[in-house]
Amino acid sequence: MLSNLDVRQIARPFMEELAEYSRASVSIGIRDRLSMVYVETVRSSAPIGLQHGVGARLPLATTAIGRAYLSSLPQSERSFLLDQIRIRDESLWPRTKAGIEQGLRDYTERGFCISTGDWNPEIVAVGVPFVGPDGTIMAFNCGGPAYILTREKLEDDIGPKLLHLVKRVGHLLGQSEINKSGK
Repeated sequence: MLSNLDVRQIARPFMEELAEYSRASVSIGIRDRLSMVYVETVRSSAPIGLQHGVGARLPLATTAIGRAYLSSLPQSERSFLLDQIRIRDESLWPRTKAGIEQGLRDYTERGFCISTGDWNPEIVAVGVPFVGPDGTIMAFNCGGPAYILTREKLEDDIGPKLLHLVKRVGHLLGQSEINKSGK
């Protein structure tokens, strides 16, 4: 998974800057089955932070990074994955589906997805999709404790900063368009 990911080296200084600013963690993830796997993570120097590092697996359906990934897929691929998520746990599907649909709306309106406690009630995050130079679809996220990162801060401050970070990385990699919506 880590091969051909020059994006990690290019993104790291920007990730460090955002991690310090937000007092949270900034990561890049790639999908593996119904999970997102971190391939790069930067933590802030704040004494309280998430302890998920490279190799950590997060659910695709309930996290900002997973929803960002889903938002970048063609409809047929997204539908296939959503069906797999539904089959995995039918009882949770209505709530899970609502969260994914909200993530898709957030992405369409703002260029990023938000998860406020859907995966873990104490953790909130914002996610932005990214298509690497080799066509690999991945996503960036910035997440941390809910008492540090309010929904308002995610929407008005951290989300736009993460979106800008992803655009800068894409520009440095020679991309003219960062994601399918053109944001």
